[in-house]
Amino acid sequence: MTLSEKYPGGYFDHCLAMFVANNREINQDLILEHIDLYIYFEGEEEFAGLKKELISITENDDLESFINLHNDFDYFNKEEILKFAELILAR
Repeated sequence: MTLSEKYPGGYFDHCLAMFVANNREINQDLILEHIDLYIYFEGEEEFAGLKKELISITENDDLESFINLHNDFDYFNKEEILKFAELILAR
């Protein structure tokens, strides 16, 4: 089963893609700013869906699959995706 089949909402991929479309570098401040923008544009309900999906991804040990997918596209490295997930879940 592919990640898109397993997580049909695609919240985490969408959030990461939005970040890449709007930023050329990645750091904690930019991630936090992006999370605020995500909530502003997508809404609290959508953000709750993102957090719920991210919890499932973590519980299903699929975070490594997302890391591998995004490493293939040279957008994020492992530490950056882990930081992204950590900051989303902490919000």
